[in-house]
Amino acid sequence: LEDTAKIKFALTSLGRYDDTETGLSPYADDRLFRSIQSFQKENNLKVDGVINPEGETHTKIKEKLATDEKSGNAFDDFWRNFN
Repeated sequence: LEDTAKIKFALTSLGRYDDTETGLSPYADDRLFRSIQSFQKENNLKVDGVINPEGETHTKIKEKLATDEKSGNAFDDFWRNFN
């Protein structure tokens, strides 16, 4: 559940996941898988809706968060508060 929450918030920070209807739940849902697939397609990655630890999608998400200071800071703040 913790990993799902991290991924949802990372994608939200990058403007790829909209949680306004349901709130940021720690559970995977169809919206999450569609968001992952959309992110993968936009970044020329294998489109399978899966994020493997340190895999290409995970690496690209971390790269995008690092290059977008606002998103990276929001993610860091969220994770600190979540824990």
